[in-house]
Amino acid sequence: MTVRYSARALRHLEQIHEYVARDKQAAADETIEGILSAARRLLVHPKLGREGIVKGTRELVHPPFVLVYRIKRDAISLEAVFHDNQRYHF
Repeated sequence: MTVRYSARALRHLEQIHEYVARDKQAAADETIEGILSAARRLLVHPKLGREGIVKGTRELVHPPFVLVYRIKRDAISLEAVFHDNQRYHF
């Protein structure tokens, strides 16, 4: 099993990194590594997150972010990453 990142999720990660890097590059790198590490935990415990708002998804809270993902037969598909203050739908 592997983690696959949608184009949307990759865009979100890039935007998060750019935003945090405005203040401190090292903090931006740590933030992204934390999110990626949380996503990798799903390989061992795919149902670690709660049922998602969008049908067929699950959500893993990694404060202050929410990772939206789907469990596939051979992968965890990371669909999006949002700050927990954001409303989202897709």
